[in-house]
Amino acid sequence: MFIIVFACAMQVGVALYSMLLSPAKPIRDVSAPAQALALRLARWSALPAVVAFVVVYGAENFLERPAYQPEYAVGALATLVGPFILASAFFTSVLSLSPERRDRRVGLLLLVLLALLLAGTASRQLGLLAIVWYLAYLLSVKHHRVTVGIASATIAYFSLAFAISARGTRVNGHGFFPYMQALVADPVQFLSQSFWSPVLNVLSAAPITDLSAGSDRVSAESFWVSVSPFSSSAEWAGISPSLRVHEFIPFSAIGELFALGPGVALGTAFAIGAFFALLLRTMARTAGDVGLLVGGASVLYVAVLLLQYNLRSSMRMLGLLASIVVIVLWILAGSKRTRSRSGLAPRDELNDDPLAGTETASVKRSS
Repeated sequence: MFIIVFACAMQVGVALYSMLLSPAKPIRDVSAPAQALALRLARWSALPAVVAFVVVYGAENFLERPAYQPEYAVGALATLVGPFILASAFFTSVLSLSPERRDRRVGLLLLVLLALLLAGTASRQLGLLAIVWYLAYLLSVKHHRVTVGIASATIAYFSLAFAISARGTRVNGHGFFPYMQALVADPVQFLSQSFWSPVLNVLSAAPITDLSAGSDRVSAESFWVSVSPFSSSAEWAGISPSLRVHEFIPFSAIGELFALGPGVALGTAFAIGAFFALLLRTMARTAGDVGLLVGGASVLYVAVLLLQYNLRSSMRMLGLLASIVVIVLWILAGSKRTRSRSGLAPRDELNDDPLAGTETASVKRSS
């Protein structure tokens, strides 16, 4: 019931934003410049992103650790592990699809390394790797999209199944070596347990949300630490153990909001829905169909976070997306000002004619 009410409130936020605050504007496709920019960033950022992930998490923790939750090598940056994973996945995926052979080799090597590292963490982010790679594929390649999409979804499903089943093993602790030992020792049991684990994991969101909403451990203090970008890792470390249903299961973000009251939950849902509408429109205007797909994937990812992760994780991801929206809108506004100063009409008003505002364009239209 909590999930349904929250989803309906978000949809109201989307509708209000779409109807009252943001009139529809023509979509313009600049996917080619977006592809070039992504590749340029990937060449500089793919390796540093993977290295940053390893440094913060701790190289030894990937191989073997006594508990599922590791002692991070750089505790002050522990909350940035999620963004490091996403950045690593995106940049290595873009690099692996580069038209340059050297880029492809480096990208594929980093992609395999990242998959092995995520397997050692038993993080559900492992299932996200194939999805992020497919989004990079859509940005780079124009053919076989349906076939590659089905294959990517299949790989993502079984990667998620492996991660969920691996974290439940008790063979000499956690890490890549213990997980592989459990798989080799009894592959039939491990794989049979894995097959349905993603489905059961998604269905478990309902009882987890109910338990979270009825908890008296959610307070105004925990809400502030979760939503504030200025809260420290030490503050979060002090309250995070109490905001869990189980060692492996954090409170649901939706449940935490309802535990603070219906007003807080519904107000947050309205705001998130309006932001989703802004995100989708901004991505569509910036990169056409590809941008709309990337924006839609981001919305789906945040929805999963709201259902399955704590409020802090969801707010960190929303903050990252909000930063991207602000940067894109700033770039678009600068582009419009530049065109205005040069005496050219805004691109949207000219139906994206690349020759608009020039003498050549006038001759073309008159003919």
